[in-house]
Amino acid sequence: RLLLRRQVHLLPFCSLSLAARLPTFPHGSYSIRIHVHDVSIFQSGPKAFTSMNPVVHVYALGDTQHTQVCRWSFTAIFDRMLFFSKTLGQEQIRDEVITLAVWNWNFWRPSQLIGSYSFDFLALWNQKDHCFRERWLPLTNTTGNEDDLVGYIRISAVVYGPGIMPVAEHSTH
Repeated sequence: RLLLRRQVHLLPFCSLSLAARLPTFPHGSYSIRIHVHDVSIFQSGPKAFTSMNPVVHVYALGDTQHTQVCRWSFTAIFDRMLFFSKTLGQEQIRDEVITLAVWNWNFWRPSQLIGSYSFDFLALWNQKDHCFRERWLPLTNTTGNEDDLVGYIRISAVVYGPGIMPVAEHSTH
């Protein structure tokens, strides 16, 4: 018989709880700037639309803002900057979730959800310079039993807080 021996490395004992290992946020005014560049929606799939009038709704810091409606297009260029601001404490900021939802706008009937993407405040805070630039995010529709990929949205986002200096947005064009 061939016996393989592995060395086991024990991790040092850590008495700190998960909350103690997370970054600390001073109480103050936090701002999130989201630049919605464009949306690309698939024309096929289980829920294919015959006409498309996409509009992006962004839910952040207890507020909702939206882009303009782009009529008759599966690929919409919005180039819209949305600003959110709120005074928050340590516990509130950790629970904050940012949601991007793309809706098929209709004048006569209720709008239909095409797809959405959500991320928490910590995901943005932990990025270099507390921002990400021109990132493509998947849009999923969770109306059925499984998540269906229905398209992509390209955004840039940055968060400002107490003592954080604004970062110049670099252009790749």
